Amino acid sequence: MAAEFAEAATTFTDVTFGGVDCSVNKKVCEKHKIDGYPTIYLFKEGKTEGIEFHGQRSVDGFCDFIENYTTSKAKRPPKVFIELNPLNFENHTSSRKCLFVTFFAPWCGHCKRFLPEAKIAAAAFQVEEDAAIGTVNCELYKEFCDGVGVSGYPSIKLFKDNSSIEYDGPRTADGVASFINKNCGTERAANGLLLDTAGIVDEATPLVKEFLAGKADALERMKAIKGAEFYVKVMERINAKGVEQVQKDMETMNKILTARKGSYKALDGMKRRYNVFNEFIPKPEPEPVQQEAEPAQQEAEAAQQEAETAQKDNTKPFGEPVTIQSEAVFTENPAKEL
Repeated sequence: MAAEFAEAATTFTDVTFGGVDCSVNKKVCEKHKIDGYPTIYLFKEGKTEGIEFHGQRSVDGFCDFIENYTTSKAKRPPKVFIELNPLNFENHTSSRKCLFVTFFAPWCGHCKRFLPEAKIAAAAFQVEEDAAIGTVNCELYKEFCDGVGVSGYPSIKLFKDNSSIEYDGPRTADGVASFINKNCGTERAANGLLLDTAGIVDEATPLVKEFLAGKADALERMKAIKGAEFYVKVMERINAKGVEQVQKDMETMNKILTARKGSYKALDGMKRRYNVFNEFIPKPEPEPVQQEAEPAQQEAEAAQQEAETAQKDNTKPFGEPVTIQSEAVFTENPAKEL
């Protein structure tokens, strides 16, 4: 909590944050009837009675509490989570195709570990119209959480088409993004950019290979494929300026995408074009994987090698020591040797 408290202090210019060590200042703590740690109070100017803090012990939780009881405003980045409650929950689930929700309790250790990952994914999906990520504080809205079937924390659900899907995947930003993409038809990576598959038309892939192989009619046939208009532009650009120009174009686009220069709408369009450009860059053929010999084959090869070695040893010049191995063969009467 100390880190969140300290960070919240940086968001206000007219609110002082401080602490009291009750092991040293016992009288102060006894005066305010402190019987547990940490206990947090807000003291307004000129008031000796404080307002006890109740809520999520996070940067947003502290800032919200102060803003609710004072006229001070925190300077903080926009919230990426949709903060859900019994009053706004139905409106948010009905106004978009998908809503990914984490039901949590502030004291829950697993929640504290998962929510930062979910927050990364939430920031990435802020630009999506059909999918969003929210939270419900079940310590504040326990009855509501019980009503939607929450029995443990965190309870993570995707609400879609008037029903919910339990999330049991990896508790990482990538895991959340992949789950939403699979169920909601989005193509968003956890880093905020589109996936490498965005903009790719499967039907166009064979024609790309034919075009690179020099087939003259590939361009005209590409024009007949729905959604492949940008493929046609790339092919015409290659015919006019060569593949090297496309590679230079990709280097420029990659710098812009990496630096996130521009609106997400512009970056999304560029990422789709980048993915299509990349389809035309020749890829090295994978080296054939040499399969290991089967055990029986290995034994046969070892036996053959041993036999060849023995034959070489037996043909050594006379006088050189030669080791000859022999085996005893027995008949049915073990006492009589052949």
